[in-house]
Amino acid sequence: VVEALAAWCEEHGPFDLVFDTVTSHDSRDRASDYPNRLLSRPGIVRRPSETDGGGAGGADGTVDPHNYVTIGGGTMGWVRAGVKKVLGLNVFPTGRELFWITPAYCAPYLERLAGLCAAPELPSDLPAETAPESDPARDGAAAASGDLAGDTPEGGETPAGGGIRPVVAEVLPLTDEGVRRAFALMHGRRTKGKVVIEVVAAS
Repeated sequence: VVEALAAWCEEHGPFDLVFDTVTSHDSRDRASDYPNRLLSRPGIVRRPSETDGGGAGGADGTVDPHNYVTIGGGTMGWVRAGVKKVLGLNVFPTGRELFWITPAYCAPYLERLAGLCAAPELPSDLPAETAPESDPARDGAAAASGDLAGDTPEGGETPAGGGIRPVVAEVLPLTDEGVRRAFALMHGRRTKGKVVIEVVAAS
């Protein structure tokens, strides 16, 4: 990722602002260490002291002094975010900031979604550890044409004259019950194939 960004910036110039939606307190995200990797690599993120010729940022062409923004982080990051939220003082080091999101209008929807995806009680009809049978009506023309997932030879080569069809375990509607069941199936870790949420019903 860093190398790809560096190559892009060599052609187009550094970023004035980075809004990092990956970094968090999770150990897997900390292992990626994107803030330090991106900020330590010259030419990817514009330094607050650098100018861009007056085309962006402040009136003098400089960028915001806290132009690498995350929406998650460690304890100290949240303490600093709290100080800014309550007292209005930005005590983040130059170039860094943790943005405290206040979902004023979407909070009810986020709470509802959290309730749907919380580890649910597994349904009694949770599938056994076997791949589902092919269902042409469910899986569409790919299943009807015989391009089954099991036809793929070892090595991942595509069968002659056909494509690869992923196994679909279940198709569910975009409703509370449908989403709840989808999460239940994933939590059960016994589903063989994709759990699909159907946004628009097939005609």
